[in-house]
Amino acid sequence: MNRQRVQKLLAASVAVALAVAPIVAFADGDGDAPEFRGITLYGNTTTLPGGEIELGLDAVDEDGIEKIVVRFQSESGRQLSFTLRETSEESDINERYGGTLHIPASAQAGVYQVKSVELTDREENISRYYYQRKDMRRSDDESYLLEGQPASFTVVRESTQPVVSGCTLSRQEIGPGGTALLSFRLDGTPASLKKATLVFQNPANGRKILCTADRDDRQPDGSYQAELEVPLQEPAGQFVLSRMSVEDVAGNKQSYSTSTTIEDDLPLPFSCGFTVTAGNRNNALSKPRLELVEVTPEGAEGDHWNYRLRVQVSDNGIGIDHITVRFENPANGRTLSKVLKTEDGKNGVFTGTLEVKKSEPAGTFLLDNVGVTDRAKNYQAYCRPADVKESNHKLPLPQTVSFAVNSRVTGSADETAPVLHSVQVSPKTADTGKLIRVDAVVTDDFSGVDSVKLRFESYSGKAVSVDLVHREGNRFTGTLKGTKTKTGGTYRLVKAVLKDKAGNSRTYYDRPDGRNGELLLSKPEFTLQEDE
Repeated sequence: MNRQRVQKLLAASVAVALAVAPIVAFADGDGDAPEFRGITLYGNTTTLPGGEIELGLDAVDEDGIEKIVVRFQSESGRQLSFTLRETSEESDINERYGGTLHIPASAQAGVYQVKSVELTDREENISRYYYQRKDMRRSDDESYLLEGQPASFTVVRESTQPVVSGCTLSRQEIGPGGTALLSFRLDGTPASLKKATLVFQNPANGRKILCTADRDDRQPDGSYQAELEVPLQEPAGQFVLSRMSVEDVAGNKQSYSTSTTIEDDLPLPFSCGFTVTAGNRNNALSKPRLELVEVTPEGAEGDHWNYRLRVQVSDNGIGIDHITVRFENPANGRTLSKVLKTEDGKNGVFTGTLEVKKSEPAGTFLLDNVGVTDRAKNYQAYCRPADVKESNHKLPLPQTVSFAVNSRVTGSADETAPVLHSVQVSPKTADTGKLIRVDAVVTDDFSGVDSVKLRFESYSGKAVSVDLVHREGNRFTGTLKGTKTKTGGTYRLVKAVLKDKAGNSRTYYDRPDGRNGELLLSKPEFTLQEDE
């Protein structure tokens, strides 16, 4: 691979314990081996031995990345090594590999900077990135020198008592059965939160509502968010935060309260409260109401178009659980749907993106149905006025909403699956543990091929599979790694599964056997020879 250079790596400086923004580093390049594009250390980058640091690493490779090893080194030369692996298709979102760095309990205090990054793809190509030339290894693998200040974290040996700051609620009025998102920050200690308990009390009747948070509630910016829920039968009244207890993973504890009689409690450094707006079950059981639906085109992205949805509802302070919005093209009966959840809304307005594939036939979609469900599980459905019937208990939509899909597809949607024309393997004979290259020719009528998966089987029943990636034109290529070819024997193609970007799939088998698929016309074989 000829890579001319690696552009300058830009790394943000080390964040202090109160860091809100992540630390980011970037690099560019091109080629067949994996590309490293940057590291992000989230939130608090100071920790105790045995603590954790959240890390995100951006990297790309045509064949998919199998393993990433990140090495940190302190001023004293001590090194810590961490491995990130892809565990599922969903784990590689926007080319980011996330993970938690578990700092050993024996780790020495100091500032640990990134020393090197090593990436291995699924074809066993390796690329290595270094911050110092003297560390670069001489090997057949791709090796690059990075410039700039490397991202880093700090390990300290001593901790201080946790200090809580900033308690806020996503809503100040909550109905019975409703919820609100509670946020706060934990400062002072380099250790992460183990558990926090917040007690809200109604001074008029002494009733209490509790909210708890733990380490899993930590957000990327270092804050903690938990859901506060008001019981369905709670009477109306004012609630104020009266006590908060915090413990970090290092065992440090601290409590705050408005009481002056509880020993060891510090005064609450802030005020936080809310109002329960209704004190009877009938109001809590009233159904949510749909007030407005808007849809706005946002442009193209990849193989789809984006449309921005804006839905406004009211719910008597109970809180919305989810909203389902459905559009229909009356000309062909095709529908498009989007579900908006609690986190998509603020002050009764919910927004989200409706994705429409470019393979969708041209036409106009009308708002057909909206279902609104609140936190108390009350549900109300809305439909077009002509479809309102006494038997379906639906209400008419508040307005007519439509949007156009201007694709090149006319009539029916893409309903034709890809077609497999040929498969070749190379070499046809190899020693066990060697790489086997697989090439295929696959075509699709419109939306394009999304995936090609092949399965080979030996006559003794040993099976190996490979995912092919697009190379050029109608050609797709993949490699059976040495880790999959350690068992000798003759392997033949027995199954191929093809999918296009419209969701159509076609399966081929080496023999019919009554299975719902097509017969493979190309049945290549390869033989693995074991050393004598």
